[in-house]
Amino acid sequence: MKNPMPKLIGRKTALKIRPNTGVPDRYLSSDLILCSGEDARELSKSAQEVVPGEKAAHYHYRCFHFWKYSKFTLALTGIGTGCLEPLIWEMVESGIVRRIILIGTAGYIGTRSDRHGQVYLIHKAYVAGAGIHVRKMTSAIKPEFAGLDKLSIQSLEGIAGDYYYALAKSSDARILRAQASDPVLAEAMRTVRKGDRLVDMETPQFYKLCEIFGDGKLEYAAIRGVANTQGAWDEQTQFAASILTECMRQSIGLLAQ
Repeated sequence: MKNPMPKLIGRKTALKIRPNTGVPDRYLSSDLILCSGEDARELSKSAQEVVPGEKAAHYHYRCFHFWKYSKFTLALTGIGTGCLEPLIWEMVESGIVRRIILIGTAGYIGTRSDRHGQVYLIHKAYVAGAGIHVRKMTSAIKPEFAGLDKLSIQSLEGIAGDYYYALAKSSDARILRAQASDPVLAEAMRTVRKGDRLVDMETPQFYKLCEIFGDGKLEYAAIRGVANTQGAWDEQTQFAASILTECMRQSIGLLAQ
């Protein structure tokens, strides 16, 4: 006799066993496209452009949004390690989610103007002053996802920390104080903050949390686009919507392989 199908967890139970996301099983899929710190309206519009004609069921609790599509779930949360850690834990604990692709905008460390608006796989990531610590800052943290070699986009290295402004090269006294007061941030400025790298606030932490909590059962990768040169904060919103759309398109293509 076959084992009966497990009973789906509804909202009341989900709030007890997933106290941060509170998401019921019916909003989850084995494939999750995750976004951190972007605008919910821009993200929803990007999804509608890539998956036209499909209306997603939406669930929202605390700072976590979930949109359930027929073949995947799209999730949105806030910026940084503090939002990622409980989300990754609860997704792994669900026993449903098997593959996660992190998408979103990123800054750029370098002088190449042709990077702006372009989307990249982050194939090597370095922690730079974040809630996740590593033994050696210059050791790359890498994605684990089948089919990455078939993606039709370039790869770039990236760094990330839980600082937005303070990772920039600047003469601003506040930024200089932050860098002087935090030895880990100061080390990052000396070692991993190098030219022709992306800079965001989640990717290496995301890779590390998936590695630790997933225990070899998760596939994970990050696809992000250059919205601004780091320090040129006013550039950030110009490319955000188009980057999200292309990240969505690339992610769905990767999941379909």
